[in-house]
Amino acid sequence: MGPGSPHVPTIAERMADTLLEVLGERGADMYTPAWLEGRVRWHIEHGRVLLALEGDQLLGYTQLRMEEEVGLYATTWVHPLARRRGTASALLDAGEDWLSAQGAGVLATNTDQDNTPLIRLFETRGFQIVLRVPDKRMVRLERPLSP
Repeated sequence: MGPGSPHVPTIAERMADTLLEVLGERGADMYTPAWLEGRVRWHIEHGRVLLALEGDQLLGYTQLRMEEEVGLYATTWVHPLARRRGTASALLDAGEDWLSAQGAGVLATNTDQDNTPLIRLFETRGFQIVLRVPDKRMVRLERPLSP
């Protein structure tokens, strides 16, 4: 997927939807649409954005990047109608393959402490909460990447 992909605005919209879904009104005005689109393009240029598509319909995505030797799932989203059908697992598996190829020794994601569905998803894949930042309501989940 290139920076000019027609999916960039849709991914940015889904990022905004996720903020509302997870954070409620706290997430409504966190980022402008232009900032979110810029963030998607940044991940395309400096990391990887993986898509789950059905025809032209976006079912889900995950944005990946390396931070030193840590492979980070920066954002993961699956359309509500495609949840619990293996879409997220397929995205995370493909992400792990890419992050491993980039030299990651540890996989990680950061999320809001109340994002129970995402926390559970990553925990079922062996991730554990390794950091809590209560004043920012953030948790970090990690797991070592097996060689």
